[in-house]
Amino acid sequence: MKKFVKISLLFFLIISTLLLFNCSKIKRLQFALKMFSGKEQVERFRTVEKYFPVTEITPSNVPFRFAQINNIKLPDTYQFQGKVRSSNILLDETDVTGLMIIRNDTILFENYYKGNTAKDHTIAWSVTKSFVSALMGIAIKEGYVHSINDTVYQYLPELKGSAYEKVSIKNLLQMSSGVSWNEDYSDSDSDINRFGRTLALGRSFESFVKTLSADKEQGTYNRYNSSDTQVLGMIISKATGSSLSKYLEEKIWHPLGMENKALWMIDNQGHEFAAAELSASLVDFAKFGKLFLNKGVF
Repeated sequence: MKKFVKISLLFFLIISTLLLFNCSKIKRLQFALKMFSGKEQVERFRTVEKYFPVTEITPSNVPFRFAQINNIKLPDTYQFQGKVRSSNILLDETDVTGLMIIRNDTILFENYYKGNTAKDHTIAWSVTKSFVSALMGIAIKEGYVHSINDTVYQYLPELKGSAYEKVSIKNLLQMSSGVSWNEDYSDSDSDINRFGRTLALGRSFESFVKTLSADKEQGTYNRYNSSDTQVLGMIISKATGSSLSKYLEEKIWHPLGMENKALWMIDNQGHEFAAAELSASLVDFAKFGKLFLNKGVF
């Protein structure tokens, strides 16, 4: 009888583990397959940690806060193509979750929609690429990366034999790697959708990068390619000996006095989704925008 109970308990634990594992995969796939699906996307974009593993980037101990007077009121209507249109309808149809207007370091307007608040973090999507390119600039200045003319192989020998082996960092930054890429979100077989499924199914970003092939000579053709930025992130992490999250925290997040934590989605191997998936609050994104506006001076 005792033996039967032990076997039953073991069987129950195995089945429960399998169900939990598969439930996690199902939730991830639902996220990846229905990223832009109306009201569901808003909740998913601000609670990405419910669906995928993430790393946390801590807020600054000395936060910078913009002055705030909120003396702007959005007009009820605006004119476009000779027609009077509703501002509220525009905000709703374009799924705006937060709107902030800053002039001379003062917040003149700040409002949130669709359940979001000032403390909520939401996915930056491809704005993440700008954070990665900034980190590459810092890595070069600090001597971890010697030159934008260096090749991928010099930092990532594990990509030997891949389409990226001989590509220069400069051509990654300019998205002119020559590596074939389809970023059509409406095509279920596009590279970007396969990339998303790679994450959802728990595979590594590196394994996906190795599946790509080149169809152009590098430096001759500019094409939006999220994989190029993913490889940039891999180089930064390898060269600095730090995760992208920690490097961002040390070099940008804390120096800019970010007020809230940020989250960065990772694969099951712990590597950040460098091409997208950095999540933060609206005001902290605004500080990064201010940094670019001032050409790197904050």
